[in-house]
Amino acid sequence: MSKEIITTTPSPIVPTQCFTQTGDNNVQTAGIKNLSLSQTIIFPSTTSNQEERIHIPTPDLSCFNLLILESCNFQSFRPTVEKIRKEVALTKSISDEFKSRFACLNSKAIEEITTFPSIFANVNTVKGKSDSTQLAFYGRVYDVHILDEEIEISFLPTNPIPQKLLNNIVSEIAVDNRPNFNEFDRTHWTIKPINIIEVLRKYRLEVMITI
Repeated sequence: MSKEIITTTPSPIVPTQCFTQTGDNNVQTAGIKNLSLSQTIIFPSTTSNQEERIHIPTPDLSCFNLLILESCNFQSFRPTVEKIRKEVALTKSISDEFKSRFACLNSKAIEEITTFPSIFANVNTVKGKSDSTQLAFYGRVYDVHILDEEIEISFLPTNPIPQKLLNNIVSEIAVDNRPNFNEFDRTHWTIKPINIIEVLRKYRLEVMITI
């Protein structure tokens, strides 16, 4: 996939979703552990006649990406590209197993990473707890590129989530924490062995599970 992203000024975007489902006698269920579903999302461009296509592979709900940035203007269904320093990319607050498995960022690791659901957030506005106005986002990472000093991550935010809630449930989502400080207080990228969909549903937060 090309890493080129068409940058536009903020404006409403209505994506078209093209679903590809494999297998026979498929059914839809309310509770899903594993899916066999991939899709390509087509975004109209406001600057040219070309369309931008993003492939979203079948989700693996066993883990989720947690990407904490300094200051990103998240918008639902707007493809976003951000850079993070190599020294905090899959090196902090991550198990030794996952660090060994993913930090190399070879093609196999990236392919697997893009199957995980993701939580995207900026650093807490208030140490260890955020505030009632700050929003994180659920979404998917769809591409990763290694640069000289940084890692470039392409992702699609979809559903806003109160960041204060995430701070309140850090123990349920395997986020490191201590009094007045947790992982949402510093920029980094990690992977957690948690089904984030199930946790969010406990708090009546529904997200687009296939994205």
